[in-house]
Parts: sequence; structure tokens; C-alpha cells
Amino acid sequence: MTQRSEHGGGESAEKSIAQECEQEERETAERRIRAFHKSDAYLAYLARMIEAAQQIVADPKFELVGLMSHLCCATEKVNNKPTLKQLEIFRKIRKDLADLNINPPLVHIGNTAGILNYDLSDFTLARSGSGIYGYGSNKLTPIMDISSKIIQLKYVPKGAGIGYDRTFIAHKKTYIGIIPIGYADFLPLTKSEELSVIVNGTKRKVLGLESMDQIVIEAKKGDKLGDEVDIFGKKNKNFISGEEFAKMGHTTIYNILTHIGSRVDHIYIL
Repeated sequence: MTQRSEHGGGESAEKSIAQECEQEERETAERRIRAFHKSDAYLAYLARMIEAAQQIVADPKFELVGLMSHLCCATEKVNNKPTLKQLEIFRKIRKDLADLNINPPLVHIGNTAGILNYDLSDFTLARSGSGIYGYGSNKLTPIMDISSKIIQLKYVPKGAGIGYDRTFIAHKKTYIGIIPIGYADFLPLTKSEELSVIVNGTKRKVLGLESMDQIVIEAKKGDKLGDEVDIFGKKNKNFISGEEFAKMGHTTIYNILTHIGSRVDHIYIL
């Protein structure tokens, strides 16, 4: 009796697991992948674009929820020919799809410059990137600042090398500060003394090559542990703008913004 009961229970458990697997397979088969169709609205392969959208719609595994493209020249002067041509082609793709009764609810092409320089009100979404931070146009006001703090202050003797490859050599006894931010966070790798930061209202050069997690800066008498170090953006005395900081690093503000990592705490002020 005991043996039959245990054996029967085993069969029941196996059937239950099999049923669960079958149910999961059915649900997976019924689940549709929400897809966006990204159209090349510059090379104008219209027939290919329409055909690709039709293939997505015809496949029961997919649900076409969006149509998108990207403006390549919208930062140039308003109403430049490449951008107007892109918009013309993109609108034609949307119309041709609508004529086939294909009407994805989310349609967008506008980046920050496109939003500011062109009428894109007939689309359903817009994609502002650098514009969220106030960059990308002189029509915007930068609203982001990045800062750190001094975690160590000390003197190094004359002749001491600082940073990888000792690219900075102290020509005299030098007072330095250690800041816990580096190229793993977003700082562009540059030569010694090309980058500057603000401490207590004065510019301080970054000495030597940056490390992954820290930089070394000029320190002054009166600096204290925990003093704020403004990397860029804060509108105080001698502040450094994002564009100025990017220029010092031989890069662009777009590159800086897209490389700010998760180790940098984000504080949103509404």
C-alpha cells in the first residue's frame, strides 16, 4: 500500500510538472513581442521599408507598436535640405503604411535639435537626449552640475611623480588633494594639467593622468577634508560649464553626458 501510494504520487507529480511546462509553452507561444520599426529615412529605400513593416505585421509573434527614425543633420541651420528631405520621406513611409491599414501608435523622429528647430507636432513622441540636461542648443539653459569632495590632503616632496607614468613631477614640495572620481565615471583621459576643477571658488589643475577611481588636484592652504569639488555646471565663482569641461578634455558634451556611470549619484531637484 505504501509503495503503491508513493509510486502513484510520483506519477502525479510528473504529470503536474508536464502540465505546467505545456501551459508555459502555450503562454509563450501566445505572447507577442512588441516591436518598433526603425526606418532609414535618408537613403529612401521606401519599398524595402514598407515590406519590412508588412513582414512584422504578418508574423503572429510580433506586434508593431512603433515607427521611428533619426535626424542626422537637425543641429545645422533651420530648414536645411537633408533634414527636410528626411522628414518628407518619413512622413511618406507613415502614409504608405496607413494606406495598408498599418498604423503603429508610436511614431517619432525628433531629437533635441529636431524638437527645437522643426515642427514635429504631427508625431506622437519625441526623444530629447542632451536637451533634458539643457545642452544641445543655445536656446536651452544647462541645469546639471557634477561635484565630488576632497577625501585626502597631503604634501608630496620635490621630485615626486603623480599618476600613471609619473607624467607630473613636483618641482617643489607640493600640497595636493585626492578626489574620488575618475575615468570609470566619465572623466576624459587627458594629459597632466589639462583638466581643471573648482574648489572654494578657485580653479585647480588636475595633476598627472587620472586613475580609474580618483584624480589628484592642486590644493591650497585653507582647503579641508570634505570640501566640495565642482567638476562642471555649478554656477558659482569661476564656474566651469559643461562645454568648457568637455573642451578641456578634447571631447564633446554629448560624450561626457553619455558616459556618466551608475557610480555617480543622481539627485533630481524639482
